[in-house]
Amino acid sequence: MIIKYLAKLLLKRFFTLTLFPLKYLISKGDVIIIQTYSHSIYCENTKYLYEYLSVETNLEVYWHTDNLEIQRYLNSKGFKYITRKKIFHLIIITLRAKCVIDSGTEYFDIFNLITNNVIKITTMHGNGPKATVNINDLNNYNEEKYKLTKFDYVNFPSEYSKNKIGKDLCQLHSDSLVNLGYPRCDQFFDKSAIKERYINKKSTKYLCSSYKSGGKIILYTPTWRQYEYTFPLLELKSFNWLVFDEYLLK
Repeated sequence: MIIKYLAKLLLKRFFTLTLFPLKYLISKGDVIIIQTYSHSIYCENTKYLYEYLSVETNLEVYWHTDNLEIQRYLNSKGFKYITRKKIFHLIIITLRAKCVIDSGTEYFDIFNLITNNVIKITTMHGNGPKATVNINDLNNYNEEKYKLTKFDYVNFPSEYSKNKIGKDLCQLHSDSLVNLGYPRCDQFFDKSAIKERYINKKSTKYLCSSYKSGGKIILYTPTWRQYEYTFPLLELKSFNWLVFDEYLLK
């Protein structure tokens, strides 16, 4: 494992040093590279933005993934992508990229090829109460703030969150703050599509074959994190784990 890790590290440094002059010599095209927090996942605000741009514009839009199942899906749709398994193609596209977009706090930048004149955007994954939890952890808080300053534009779903979280909490420059909503939520403005999904409930029936029409659905999706933080529900004065667990079991 150590030998494999060292080999990858040396290879990465070799490419970084060798390609350094090229990132300033090769001209940029109408190329956009989009990704999310994992090379093996196809979801998030960036997924919906990527598919929209791939269909509705003439831009060269590439999704970054190393997952074969995702690649097969993108091939079936005729969508473009880059992968580390085709390293030279990835390098060429990266050198030509004019814009990189992510849904989190770190954008695509393999071999340090993304220059200052490349536009960097985060659509953001989400924010609200959980975005304020880590303010008590100064190291994590400052690290997250620093990562966001590397983006040219940071997106928020409302003017309130843009000002309260982006400007006041994260202390980002006002020129970098935009309020464009979340691409993954645009589908909810299509009333006919929402009505069709509400009636058919394909996802519900897939997950719960015993579901009967008219039954109540309660969705509980906690976010578990690797670092220590106070679970927001614990801030409720009358909260009790055992009562909550019994409620979920019912």
